[in-house]
Amino acid sequence: MVIMLILYSEINSWLWLLISGRS
Repeated sequence: MVIMLILYSEINSWLWLLISGRS
């Protein structure tokens, strides 16, 4: 589903922000 892809991308970028912010 397209919604799944969008959600996945959103969570992915959010996780990246968290990781880079913590480093």
